[in-house]
Amino acid sequence: MTSTYASAGTADITPETAVPLAGSEFRTGVFQRIADRLEANALVLRQEGAPIVFVSVDLMFVGQELRSGVLDRLGTAVPDESLFFAASHTHFAPATDDRRPRLGRMDPRYLEQVCERVTGLVSRLLREPLVPATIEHVQGQANHAVNRRLRTRWHLSR
Repeated sequence: MTSTYASAGTADITPETAVPLAGSEFRTGVFQRIADRLEANALVLRQEGAPIVFVSVDLMFVGQELRSGVLDRLGTAVPDESLFFAASHTHFAPATDDRRPRLGRMDPRYLEQVCERVTGLVSRLLREPLVPATIEHVQGQANHAVNRRLRTRWHLSR
């Protein structure tokens, strides 16, 4: 049996300057205050060979610019097929993808900030000693929280 080792951490990706938020084509100005910090979380797993890296970010979506920016900075430390990104889909974070301008304009300075912070986090985790970890796979079915995906007829009263 092959041993698995892991390391995990977090980085603050809250904007350093006021920038537009993604998530609404009607909200076009910059944010006025910070209610909650935004963060990136990473998990590095290694068995044999290249590490597998999972990154979750408090953003509406990840976007190719962010993924490519992080991969370019990591160089050969993490192969493309070993980096997995996910976003929390918050509507209260800046955009990191310029292909969806109706959902919020991307500020290149913020994209650069997030790329640097995520790369720094992953690089630190790759350098740190990994600890033994156990990975289990379980499977099940959830029958809750699917109300927006069920086919339903709405009858509106006039």
